[in-house]
Amino acid sequence: MAQTKIRTVSYIRAGERLICTDELTPEQKAYVATALKTKYLNALFAGSAVFCPKEPLPPAAELFPALCAPK
Repeated sequence: MAQTKIRTVSYIRAGERLICTDELTPEQKAYVATALKTKYLNALFAGSAVFCPKEPLPPAAELFPALCAPK
């Protein structure tokens, strides 16, 4: 049987826009990964543990200025 290649693509929502994570800088990817992991762990262990990043995340406006700009 021939193997089928599977390609996955991930997006983040910024307001009304969907942005492919492949287009993010390494700093932006780290920010998104840390934020998602923190939210996941806090939801998973709600009531028994609280998780936070080792170092506080910078404001989103610093890493995503075009997305956080006022309309």
